[in-house]
Amino acid sequence: MLLLSPFLVVFMLVYLFLRHAEQFYKDPSTASSRRWSNLSKWVLREFNEVDHLFKHRINSSVAPASYYLKQFPSPILSIIAKFISFVSGGFTAVLIIIAFLEESLLEGHVFGRNLLWYGAVFGAITAISRAAVSDELLVVDPCGTMSLLCQYTHFMPKRWQAKENTEFARMEFETLFQVCLFLHHLTVLATKVLRSLFFIAKM
Repeated sequence: MLLLSPFLVVFMLVYLFLRHAEQFYKDPSTASSRRWSNLSKWVLREFNEVDHLFKHRINSSVAPASYYLKQFPSPILSIIAKFISFVSGGFTAVLIIIAFLEESLLEGHVFGRNLLWYGAVFGAITAISRAAVSDELLVVDPCGTMSLLCQYTHFMPKRWQAKENTEFARMEFETLFQVCLFLHHLTVLATKVLRSLFFIAKM
């Protein structure tokens, strides 16, 4: 098994890249999106529930689940995201104007990269940072949002009742509704590999 470890790591890296690359290309903001974890699917699935009904119920709950977590905005994170979005969006706008005025200028190189590459990078950064900006018109009602969410999940622990607006309920809910990040998967993979190597070294 130890001899196969390098090949398994390479396989997992390629698999994760191919799995998320097309989705990120279509919508860069999905880099910060959330999905139900495998544990939550096991917890939320009802006894003898058929697969297509379970998928319909879980997929319908993604929007209210995301809206519930938006009930806890972080002012500092929102300010940082706005600043990053403003700067990267400005660079992207300048590159678009350059493309309209003289397309050949995009072929110029800065630090070994052409301007078209910088346009793609800044555009992706702008999309990701805008997804982290809290909505100024957001109506804060964690209790009502959780009640709506329970209509789909059919899951409401007693320890959450009358505490939907607390950090305790939010943190526990985040363990079920996790961020779907490519870097998160890479971090988990690297951690498992390092733990395995450390365990083998101790032996």
